[in-house]
Amino acid sequence: MPTLIMTFPGRRYHATPWGHHVNEGLIEWPPSPWRLLRALLSVGYTKGGWDDSGPPPLARGLIDKLSGVLPEYSLPQAIGAHSRHYMPLGLLDKGREKTTLVFDTWAQIDHGALVVRWNVELTDNEQQLLAELSAKLGYLGRAESWVEARLAVEGEMIPETNCFPNNSPPGLGWEQVSLIAPQSANDYAAWRQLAVDKIAADCPPEIEGKKLAAKVQKLRDKALAPYPLDLLDAMQKETAWLQGYGWSQPPGSQRVLYWRKRDAFRVGVPVERTVPAALPVQAMLLSLSTATGNKHALPPVIYTLIQGERLHKALVAKAGRYHRALSGCDESGKPLGGSHDHAHILPLDLDHDGQLDHFLVWAPMGLDAVAQQAVRATRKTFAKND
Repeated sequence: MPTLIMTFPGRRYHATPWGHHVNEGLIEWPPSPWRLLRALLSVGYTKGGWDDSGPPPLARGLIDKLSGVLPEYSLPQAIGAHSRHYMPLGLLDKGREKTTLVFDTWAQIDHGALVVRWNVELTDNEQQLLAELSAKLGYLGRAESWVEARLAVEGEMIPETNCFPNNSPPGLGWEQVSLIAPQSANDYAAWRQLAVDKIAADCPPEIEGKKLAAKVQKLRDKALAPYPLDLLDAMQKETAWLQGYGWSQPPGSQRVLYWRKRDAFRVGVPVERTVPAALPVQAMLLSLSTATGNKHALPPVIYTLIQGERLHKALVAKAGRYHRALSGCDESGKPLGGSHDHAHILPLDLDHDGQLDHFLVWAPMGLDAVAQQAVRATRKTFAKND
């Protein structure tokens, strides 16, 4: 049973499922059988020395065997992630360059390997060819989706299968995903023969005379052009060819439903940041600046009360409205009684130029780790609605 082991040095796997646009943000996980076999074919041409005559007989036999069975997978833990880019269009709109939003979506794979098993017997030569093609794989999916692949050695420990084709639900904790896979060579040949027979029936019969016979043959050739000669030919067609003949799915392919462990792929969610432990401090000093760096744009000292209140609101928003030191209230929202041990916000003009340039946050009761984090996280204050 040939077993392919793949790791992702860049920890990212980029691939969009067939029939979906990249901006839909979907990720093909696991890599479809169709994608895997096309990747092996591509390596044969780019690094295996195959010429325009196509794959050698040994490679044809290997691809026929692998396409005749649906593989099973052992999936490492993966997390869906994306970034957004505004790509320039080279056009101006009201004096500004027009852009379009593009999603870059990937599966983040920090640990583990992707394992693919085909339940088929290969000859020693076919096994050796598969090992050579796998070792030459540089990427899978998009070009930045780097991969290192090898065949498992006999006796190597392989992770348990957690993704396989089956029409019956295996139970709780599983989910279905649709993948595109090749038909068997025999199934494709039978499908193409039906198309050939229909074309022959629809085309006019051959008529005596060289010119008329040539015209009929030209019509038949044109009608057969969208149907590749065999499965291997179909698997090597490019997207432009498919679009040119109006194929919404490559000939020779089929949709297959796989069951995948529900926790094998998850969407990243914001994780609540934990506040590191810190010793209480009684004071913290903040420096003011402007976006332009112009010190004369700093608020004048006559706005001391207003600026202090703005900073106070920002700090309470970060730490929570009932944080004792910053809000001056207890857990029920009542003002603290007794001495004023809560935080005092003191705007300062240290260089005596009439502009506020620092804030001193002073709390006799001490600023704990939450309060310190709130002070460090506050970058701006806003004047709107004040």
